Amino acid sequence: MRQQARGRSSWYIWEWLSSTEVNVLSKDAALKKFGFDIDLFFNSNVFKASVPRFVKVVKAALAWDVPQKIKAEEEAGQNPLQFKRYVRAIEDSL
Repeated sequence: MRQQARGRSSWYIWEWLSSTEVNVLSKDAALKKFGFDIDLFFNSNVFKASVPRFVKVVKAALAWDVPQKIKAEEEAGQNPLQFKRYVRAIEDSL
């Protein structure tokens, strides 16, 4: 999740309470409640192998899908300003 006021992108551990409510857990709370060790996860081979693949897919979408979407919105007479803001946030987070 991106938090503009606090800086760059951040990771949060979300516990869904309902379809519209979430509780953001600390690392310790996630470990106690779910047995999920976030530090162990970030240092795992699974995470390390997934990051380059994720970045590759996102960059491909930014290079092809995003310009196509912006073009389609402009041709439809819509202003893609909000969409462009989200794209910049994604680019910044990479």
